[in-house]
Amino acid sequence: MTIQDPAAGTPAALFARLGRLLTGRRSRCADESGASSGPPALVVTPTHPSSARVAEHHAEIERIAMAANADASQCAAVFAQLQSGSPSKLLDLRAVEDVTADLFTRLARSWQAPRGTVCRLAIVLGYECWVQLHQVIPRRLWGLTDRGVNVATFYEQQLDSVEIWFAGGPIVHDELGAVVAWLRDQSPASRTLPVVLDTTAMLVRGFAARDEVPELLIELAAIARTHGGTLGAIEAAKYAEAALGWIGDTPCRARCHALRALASARLRVGEVGAGVTLLEAAITTAAVIGDRSEEAGAQAEIGLYVLQTGHPQRAEARFRSALAVLPTDDAQRATLHRYLARALYEQGQRDDDAEQHATAALSLRWDPRGQLAGEDRALLVRIRARRRAPSAAARRGEPAHSHLPRPQGTR
Repeated sequence: MTIQDPAAGTPAALFARLGRLLTGRRSRCADESGASSGPPALVVTPTHPSSARVAEHHAEIERIAMAANADASQCAAVFAQLQSGSPSKLLDLRAVEDVTADLFTRLARSWQAPRGTVCRLAIVLGYECWVQLHQVIPRRLWGLTDRGVNVATFYEQQLDSVEIWFAGGPIVHDELGAVVAWLRDQSPASRTLPVVLDTTAMLVRGFAARDEVPELLIELAAIARTHGGTLGAIEAAKYAEAALGWIGDTPCRARCHALRALASARLRVGEVGAGVTLLEAAITTAAVIGDRSEEAGAQAEIGLYVLQTGHPQRAEARFRSALAVLPTDDAQRATLHRYLARALYEQGQRDDDAEQHATAALSLRWDPRGQLAGEDRALLVRIRARRRAPSAAARRGEPAHSHLPRPQGTR
């Protein structure tokens, strides 16, 4: 196994080097600095590889799980355990919140096992930690490699496929959907988010099934846009453009998704013309393929944008167009009725119609006690209050833009 030291270069070269690292090859490199977390505690759990998947590997895989509450003597016990017993070791660091490069420097300095005692050492990390350390660990553990230990790093979503590597197979990245789901639900810290998303995008392009790549990139765009502010919108545009490059020009639902993702990113950074043009392209694409849900969704996005920028009449037209194409049983109708009620309310003279659509929205909610139903009720309260006191509303200068909170869902 050889590991090559990555260096600055073109994006294509960087991806090639990352691919070599991810598949377990190495070379001698300079150390990188890092601070240590507290020494981990020791838990040993032997596991037996499946005979079906690991036909060539007969040795027991010994799993050593670490926690973040150990002192120096317990850390030494962990290192000692790694150097005896089964020649196949799995060091599980998922529970350690702050793993840094210094831990592996100390492991290398403590290693005294004769050649052949340990043949393979798999190190499993949380995904964010793996992104930061998967290139550093082989450098810090070069001394183990010199003693014949084959070292590889894995992230937690790969745990089920570690046995393939113990059997002499490649390191596989077949759970990238789970990685993206983890990023969506447990977003990394903002300071590490760009490199985590970029690394994930490279993994997706390099290892995901071709038909899964566009949607995974679109999900990464949504994560970047949600958590990254203006910089996140710029990153989101990059992933959406990459998705469009994979999809090509053939009309399909994935192309609609990518166009809408890119439009949202453009609008976030103030590129209004480009954003609206992309949404219009999504509407056209959806009409070509007969996808009414996508067509309505893109119409609604334009409507929301013009509503938030002070054009309720233009927003009304977009929301009515969206409602016109949706089937009567489509779940989006509830939210579209509320959007339309907001547009009518903000016009100031349409409260009867606004109340009708807000009531329709509430009646269509599948969860009458949920957040969205609560937002419908709040809008109804405002509409009815103004209807009861029209002269007071006029004295307050209404209609004025209500700036009601943008809903967080579609049902």
